[in-house]
Amino acid sequence: MLKRTALTILHLLFLVGVSLACKPPDPITGFSVQSVAQSSLSVTFDVPTRGKVAVRLSPAPAAWGDAKEIVCVSSPCAIDGIETAVAYDMRAIPFVVTQTQGTIYGNPTESIAVTTPKVITLKDALHEGVNTCLDRKLAHTACFKALDDALGKVTQ
Repeated sequence: MLKRTALTILHLLFLVGVSLACKPPDPITGFSVQSVAQSSLSVTFDVPTRGKVAVRLSPAPAAWGDAKEIVCVSSPCAIDGIETAVAYDMRAIPFVVTQTQGTIYGNPTESIAVTTPKVITLKDALHEGVNTCLDRKLAHTACFKALDDALGKVTQ
């Protein structure tokens, strides 16, 4: 008797258009890179009203199965612990977690390419400046200018 009652209720819900399946998450809009540093970056996006955002980051060309995934609950979102001087592909994917159906993913954003800058130490910069002076056989003033330019590239 209970089984028949449950089936009747489900049938009535179906007839009036009520779905028991969870709706997919809202799409992500405005996904972009806000800033890039040597071992981190920051992304921005319009926070969906339903769902959370998973940002996936993979060295280019993207191997999404091996991608680093960061769950962002607000924007901007910081992504730390990435390699320096590496070209990355990244995208954002909206998702919702349900008690009955597990995780439901929405459509991913278009892939964005980003490259982290190379670390240039003082030693590297001096080496580059001295080599420029020697290779080009520069006079003192021009050599000091080459050294100054090289030192301006120091990042660490």
